[in-house]
Amino acid sequence: MQKKISMLLLAVLTALFVWGYIIFKNPDTQLSALHIIILSLIIIVGIAYSIFSIKHWKEDKEGQPRDDELSMMIKYRTGYLAYKSSMYMWMLIFLVKDRFPSNAALVGSGILMSALMYAIFSIIAKRKIVGA
Repeated sequence: MQKKISMLLLAVLTALFVWGYIIFKNPDTQLSALHIIILSLIIIVGIAYSIFSIKHWKEDKEGQPRDDELSMMIKYRTGYLAYKSSMYMWMLIFLVKDRFPSNAALVGSGILMSALMYAIFSIIAKRKIVGA
């Protein structure tokens, strides 16, 4: 589990290093709002994944079972809602694809938004089902 956390932190730090290098190398480069949003989403997803990984690592260390019937139901429900809403999100992205600077930004934004949707629906499903 610590290997996953280390790899994730390395990936986030590498992304930040690359962005820092680009800005340092070309100080006159203007970061668009889309670039800032994408970088923010990368950092948010990385932090959230790290928090959940640490939580699971502590639960494993305490000997708690990882998956029971309720957690599996929450995962399936979350996946269903995230998949369903991401289809609409991708349709919307392709309708406004002319506003993206490149195809890589378009695909990257879509993937990050899908991950963000999964995280949001996971929080909603847990609060709705568990009542926490």
